[in-house]
Amino acid sequence: GSEGNYYTLRTLAWSPDSKKLVAYHTRPGYDREVHYIESSPVDQLQPKHTTISYRKPGDTVDIDTPVLFTLADKKAMVVDRALFPNPYSNGRIEWRKDSRAFTFEYNQRGHQAYRVIEVDASTAKARAVIDETSNAFIDYRRTSPGLSDSGRTERFDIADGKEVIWMSERDGWAHLYLYDGVTGQVKQQITKGNWAVHHVEKVDEAKRQIIFTANGMEANQDPYFLHWYRINFDGTGLTRFTTSNAMHSVTWSPDANYY
Repeated sequence: GSEGNYYTLRTLAWSPDSKKLVAYHTRPGYDREVHYIESSPVDQLQPKHTTISYRKPGDTVDIDTPVLFTLADKKAMVVDRALFPNPYSNGRIEWRKDSRAFTFEYNQRGHQAYRVIEVDASTAKARAVIDETSNAFIDYRRTSPGLSDSGRTERFDIADGKEVIWMSERDGWAHLYLYDGVTGQVKQQITKGNWAVHHVEKVDEAKRQIIFTANGMEANQDPYFLHWYRINFDGTGLTRFTTSNAMHSVTWSPDANYY
């Protein structure tokens, strides 16, 4: 690396078999300074001058590009940026358990495109596992339990990425979708209706069930109150656990048989 195109230590990610390594090559953006004058500070007669770093629309941001290293032959392969050309941010690198590939999440500047990208560990070829687009705004923040203003993004990789559970507002409501992690196609819309999934608490791969909170499903109740539900991966078996017209806080047993 170099000062104008450096590697960041915090992004180093070893493959589980320790034969490969990935790190982001970072091309720094423009560090714009915004200047403030405090004309009448309380502790002195003279004005005070301060600056903060604040990038404005159109300013160049940091560009992170993943580079794959194979240790046996000391080879470095730069991942083609065709699928992530204009990042607001590229997310944390996560390896598949069998070391066949790694993933990261691409948030396009403007927040109208968001992709889960998988990179083949043998060829450094990238593909989009999930390609989320919107004419408005994609709420890319992760959801949190019990917070009414939490985001609208959930992702759970099933069977080491063979399937993916993904939250999207593409039909106007926050709902869960089951993706084929190999083809990138939607296999099933899991939840559906004029109500919103709020947070996924637990995904049981063996039983192929999801425990989640949602609001707005129950008629004649405050639509902001959260209720707890369970549903199968194929969208069947929707079960409600809480009933009263109130906000609920639930603690589950490790086996999810009790709460």
